[in-house]
Amino acid sequence: MAPERKNKDLIWTVSSASVIIISLLIQFFVTNCGLLLTHDSLQYLAASQSFYEQGIFTGSDGSPYVFWPPLLPIILSVFTDPQEAMVWINLILSALVGVMLSRLASQHLKDNGLRISFLIAWMWGVHQLLISVFLWSELFFLLLLLLFAELVIRSTSSRAALAGAFIVGFLLCLQRNAGLFIVPAAGLWFLLKEDAPRSPRSAFIILLSAAGGAWWNATNMFGTISTGVSNLDYFSFVLDNVLIVTDGVAQSVLPFTILSIPVAIVIVASPIVLIWPSRKLSDSFLLMALICCFYIAGMATLFKLDHGDADRYAAVILPFLLLTVFRIIENVFRKANKMIRIVLLIGMLAWLAYPLIRTGRNALQWHQVSCGEAVRPL
Repeated sequence: MAPERKNKDLIWTVSSASVIIISLLIQFFVTNCGLLLTHDSLQYLAASQSFYEQGIFTGSDGSPYVFWPPLLPIILSVFTDPQEAMVWINLILSALVGVMLSRLASQHLKDNGLRISFLIAWMWGVHQLLISVFLWSELFFLLLLLLFAELVIRSTSSRAALAGAFIVGFLLCLQRNAGLFIVPAAGLWFLLKEDAPRSPRSAFIILLSAAGGAWWNATNMFGTISTGVSNLDYFSFVLDNVLIVTDGVAQSVLPFTILSIPVAIVIVASPIVLIWPSRKLSDSFLLMALICCFYIAGMATLFKLDHGDADRYAAVILPFLLLTVFRIIENVFRKANKMIRIVLLIGMLAWLAYPLIRTGRNALQWHQVSCGEAVRPL
């Protein structure tokens, strides 16, 4: 390895590790008095306790636990103090998310400055902090999604990776129902890859990984016990739900709600721009594009989403979208003259201030709530 390449890799390794460590310190500062709790958190905790004591899942009011998949309560049931355990589990999960995103950045961005900027934008951003300091299922889901996407890409040349993708896909659907939207995206990706051997068979195997989540939801919707799941207004708020999720995406870039729709369209469509540069990049960004589109379409079919949770809904696909935006910036940067490069660099540094300011403000607020009212649902 040439000395210049070796020094570049060393700088990236040290820088990425520093970004991850600082993000963990921010997360620990916010949660050192405990994770924040919402209605969903109470359901996870109640279901974990009922599963541990009786082998069944019930919500905080004693009703059947049917609106969320069972994986997180099963994990929580292992611990005598699940709330305390989740503080440390989330720190570990955040570190692993940082490692996975570092790998993605090193694979798809060549410039160290852009790699570091991308990693800072996510790891120090409010979305990563949001899903890390509340007792929610999104953080584990994001880690599974990143691992699932990498294994799917590798599975075209490795049966072990295909088996791994099947297992992770199975867990993905049992962690959050949104996994049922993402697994079909991977199946379609295989079918679109005409040059890949065994594509139809691989697509079928990947689709089978959704069986566990599909069974869980089917038994809740069509079981003999009335749970209320089948009475929800599915497909009744498609446009509203699309606007809510895309607003969460747009708000990650700009604070101006009036620009939410056009900004979200540009961001969500950005992976398409990267489908043609080369086959290796095309495969990765095509999968990211399909995952994002299927996720947004799937969320749109649900009952009325809460606009207050827009950032939460957008969080699990934002790393893919941010990566594509940074890749486009790198492509433009390479072809631009010196003046344009300087303008782009100044603009990017100025933009980074926006997510970091949001993070700082929310970190202080959530820390105060955590240490003052750690057990009170928000």
